[in-house]
Amino acid sequence: MERQEFMSYGIITILIIGIIFISGCIQGESPLKTQTTPTTQQETQPQTSEKVSCTDECTSDSCDGLEFISCEKLSDGCKYKINKGKVIGKCGVECLSDTDCLSNEECIEYKCQTSEKETGPGFSRNNPLSLNTAGEITMGYKWDQLADIKITVTGIMRGDSAWSMLKEANMFNDEPGPGKEYLLAKIKLEVISTSDNKAYEINSHYFEAVSSSGIVYDSPWVVEPEPKFDGEVYPGGTLEGWQAFEVNKDDSKPLLRVSGANDVELWIKLY
Repeated sequence: MERQEFMSYGIITILIIGIIFISGCIQGESPLKTQTTPTTQQETQPQTSEKVSCTDECTSDSCDGLEFISCEKLSDGCKYKINKGKVIGKCGVECLSDTDCLSNEECIEYKCQTSEKETGPGFSRNNPLSLNTAGEITMGYKWDQLADIKITVTGIMRGDSAWSMLKEANMFNDEPGPGKEYLLAKIKLEVISTSDNKAYEINSHYFEAVSSSGIVYDSPWVVEPEPKFDGEVYPGGTLEGWQAFEVNKDDSKPLLRVSGANDVELWIKLY
């Protein structure tokens, strides 16, 4: 009897263990396994980059007075207002210095304005400078260079006196044509500055006589007396010499026209 009870107890124990084993298999893991390997957050949840939130973005360029505000996208992908300061061509700014303007203009309050020195006396045929009065003008030379020049007519010889000086200067000089006479103007040229800081070479073709009625006289082919109005002058230097013109005998008020850069003209009396 005792043996029979022992066997029954053993059978029941085996059945219980079997049931537990089968239950563990159904759940996909061994009932004897008591430890589990923890998984990391990276394995269970993919890492994603956080998107930057852009607030108060600008949409276009703008101006703050004369200062240019540029709307630019930076490295974070957002658009920001960047103050670029005063920029030529933006917000009404035409220039930052005189070098940004034409040679006959000045940079005044960030605008290119015609220089006062080329709008006053001497810069109109109706308002010429007198003898011994200096006028300043910007002149072109060597194709693309500019020079600031001061011009003064310091003396005049005309008629027989001028022809006598020309004959003495060169015996092959021709007599003036019918109804004409020679006029010698002593011209003083001072070079204030040049754009390349090199010597300014005088070109007599830029210096012409104009009649009181407005006709430009042809320049005579003669050899002028010494000192001639010819040569090269460095900034800070001065040259003074004679320039010959042929004018009408009955023209009592001829003018000297000096042709400068950008169609600017300087006018000086030759009487």
